[in-house]
Amino acid sequence: MYCWGGGNGNANPVVLNSVFVNNASVDGGAIVSDRSNFVSGNSGTANPTIRNSIFWGNTASGTGPQFFLLGAASFTATYAAIDITNQNPPHTITGPGTGNINTAPTFLNIADADGADNCWLTSDDGLQLQFGSVGIDVGNNAGLPVFDIRNYNRISNAVVDIGVYEFNSTVLPFRLVEFAGRANGKTNMLFWKTASENNNYLFEVERSRDAIKFEKIGEVSGAGNSGSIRQYQFIDDKLPANEYYYRLRQIDDNGRSTFSSIILLRSKTDNQEIIVFPNPAVNSVTVLFQHLVVNKEFLLLNSNGQFISKLFFNGMSGNIDLTGKAAGVYLLTNKELGIIVRIYKAQQ
Repeated sequence: MYCWGGGNGNANPVVLNSVFVNNASVDGGAIVSDRSNFVSGNSGTANPTIRNSIFWGNTASGTGPQFFLLGAASFTATYAAIDITNQNPPHTITGPGTGNINTAPTFLNIADADGADNCWLTSDDGLQLQFGSVGIDVGNNAGLPVFDIRNYNRISNAVVDIGVYEFNSTVLPFRLVEFAGRANGKTNMLFWKTASENNNYLFEVERSRDAIKFEKIGEVSGAGNSGSIRQYQFIDDKLPANEYYYRLRQIDDNGRSTFSSIILLRSKTDNQEIIVFPNPAVNSVTVLFQHLVVNKEFLLLNSNGQFISKLFFNGMSGNIDLTGKAAGVYLLTNKELGIIVRIYKAQQ
């Protein structure tokens, strides 16, 4: 988008519940706001006002990967997710930026906007928010349309989500409380647990080398209807490579589907590797170590690299208490072991 107010013009669009992703330009990957006149000087107004929207994955070979300001123009954003990395003055958000978050909102698949079926407004659209995304229930309800882009209620849980799609928890026919895995030399074992199921027909197990293009490698039948804990597992014994990403595609009796979070498994080496689950988490995370650790110190940091707490682990497993911490991305690190693991804290 190019907002030009030079020549005493007026370019003040309101951008509401929108998504700008994976755009590229010389300057201003997503938006340019400009008050420059034809010949010299500045005049007019140029102030795009952004709300409940997402700017992520945009790039610029020059300046301002998300937005670029010229001629003392402005860029007002509230209740938005904006990657401000490399947004240097004067290309900064105008005003206090109330309600903004600077953490990736965890799309279903940011690299495939219309999904594997190449059809917009279907269940696999990549720009939907994943379960546990920091973009859920963090918007501002003022002046909203009644429905989102799929004609689903624009507000489904008291507070609007940011972006184009409202997260529809009512279509989830199951509640996944754990999805993890372990590399065992020539096989990878996946295991998951549900707390409840409603018309749950099938789990498809998908695998990828790059976390973008996934292929189905197997399936496990669902329990149909269940109000108790159910445990599942799947063994992948065809491993030409030593590193794979995995996810679950759950399908209900009506053919509707949803995806789990993505996990990464590497074949065992002499290096220490760990598994954290559930991820995203609400209150606590379990940590599993590949090798025994003896009183090792780990640091928990926020997404900006700021220190949160110091943790000590002793044995093959441990727990991290996230109660009371803000939703977002946290980093569990240990320089000695070369470990950096992302932990996603969902809203309660």
